[in-house]
Amino acid sequence: MAEDAETASATIMKTKSEAAYVPNTETGDTYAAVEFEGASNRFNVPKECIRAALKEQKKAAYTMDEAAAIINNFLKREVK
Repeated sequence: MAEDAETASATIMKTKSEAAYVPNTETGDTYAAVEFEGASNRFNVPKECIRAALKEQKKAAYTMDEAAAIINNFLKREVK
């Protein structure tokens, strides 16, 4: 019984990690918004800013360059 629970847990974890990565051979690798949040230090911005910027776009996956442009545009917007 314990082995079944461990196997099921491992399968769920594997499925979640596979779902976060969406390969795109035409334009380069794409990543889910969650992955960019985890790499917030790469963009030197808080993960909340990354989440808000990418959430507006309503896409499942982004290339690194695409996400960087979206995040930079989001940060440059005027706050009213």
